[in-house]
Amino acid sequence: MRTTVSISLLVVTLFASQAFAANDSGIVKMISVSPSTTFEGRHVAEDAVIGTLGTIKTGADGGAVVKILKNGVILNIAYGAELKIVRPSSGDPSDVIELVDGAVHVVVPELKVVKSAAPKMPFTLRTKAVTMGVRGTDFLGIVNPVLDESEIIVFKGKVEFKSAADPSDLRLVNPGYWGGLGGRFGSKIHELIKLPESALAHYAKVGMDVPSYSEHKTGEPAKTSEPSR
Repeated sequence: MRTTVSISLLVVTLFASQAFAANDSGIVKMISVSPSTTFEGRHVAEDAVIGTLGTIKTGADGGAVVKILKNGVILNIAYGAELKIVRPSSGDPSDVIELVDGAVHVVVPELKVVKSAAPKMPFTLRTKAVTMGVRGTDFLGIVNPVLDESEIIVFKGKVEFKSAADPSDLRLVNPGYWGGLGGRFGSKIHELIKLPESALAHYAKVGMDVPSYSEHKTGEPAKTSEPSR
């Protein structure tokens, strides 16, 4: 059975008519990109603002740093990864990022969350198996599509790690812990594991060493039509 996981943070987004814009009126901004980084199969330059749905891929030569404009969440995408800017069926604009393959190190700023009976998460990172919902935190999300596995490692804050197939199957992951679902980890969320400091130090570097590729910037951002869905 295919598993599904998601991570949630409150994100307010604006879906613009252009895939790339010359200003900050869009969904995400490409802060730093490797030469092989693409959006919908086309090279994307640093400082480009993406305003439509579509797929961002990084190649073997390096990763990318992406900023979600409306809430300041930073996505440090590792090399060889794939993620999608999506419009969720729920219509909730906080569900804008889906990790398809590889790893992304997410840094969520401390945001003011209005207290209510059912408070929203300030951001959601989804995979096909899970959702990861957080409020001001630092964590690593990993997807292995071959084995249908989703993993999380939390460095700061707390993350709600919840199965997409069974919403009652959820764990609150504290700093220093690992969680996983699917494949080798089973159809239910695996028992959380406290990682040693050496392992945390290793995983904390994933996706965080993306250099500046400013020589790859272009004066006129590329444009493309919004991909059909």
